[in-house]
Amino acid sequence: MKLPRPGTLEFEALCHKLANGADYKKEASNYGITEDYLRHRIPRGKYESFIIDPMLDVVLFDLETSNLRADFSVILCACLQVPGKDPVVFRNDVVNSNWTTERKDDYEITKAIRDELVKHTIIVTHNGTKFDIPYLKAKLIKHHLPALPPMLHIDTLMVARKCMFISSRRLENLGNWIFGQGKSRVDGDIWMEAAYDGSKEAMDHIVEHNIVDCELLGMLCQRLQPYIRQIQRI
Repeated sequence: MKLPRPGTLEFEALCHKLANGADYKKEASNYGITEDYLRHRIPRGKYESFIIDPMLDVVLFDLETSNLRADFSVILCACLQVPGKDPVVFRNDVVNSNWTTERKDDYEITKAIRDELVKHTIIVTHNGTKFDIPYLKAKLIKHHLPALPPMLHIDTLMVARKCMFISSRRLENLGNWIFGQGKSRVDGDIWMEAAYDGSKEAMDHIVEHNIVDCELLGMLCQRLQPYIRQIQRI
């Protein structure tokens, strides 16, 4: 069976089928393609919101680092969560077996994040276009790890900018204004204690902050879903 072309009714039917829980491996076999090809190349390009209704294989992604520039910092932790399921958290003081002496080493956590992300089709972030995704890509390049496949990406910050004229579209402000629930705050001293002193207590605090942010991201994405008109490739 030949894979239908984007824009056709057959292609739209396939997208709906996958969105409603069809088995990727079985569908890929029907078209004589690999599961990876189907998962990461269908749907292609920019499509209307029917593709993400109901949210097709989405993973929420939030990264916490010691600095905003990849060449001057390390990954401290990351939270990945499929809506409705428990979060998957990677923390460098656990993943890195040499954390006490080599805290600059974030190879293993970078690999773990990448391996978890590629299990899904659509990544959802807030400001991931300018931070989370390019930061992770920089670390993948640095550590000679495979690139991310051509996954789809929804950045709720970009969506908010297009549909809301408000004072600030930061996650904290959106959470407070829409849900009465803002981001958790972390003092600068805690970031330094985690990154430079290797404090477990400080890392625990940052991980908790990471999980709360990811949960808030999921709530925001659900609320903004009717306004998501297009999704793009990372």
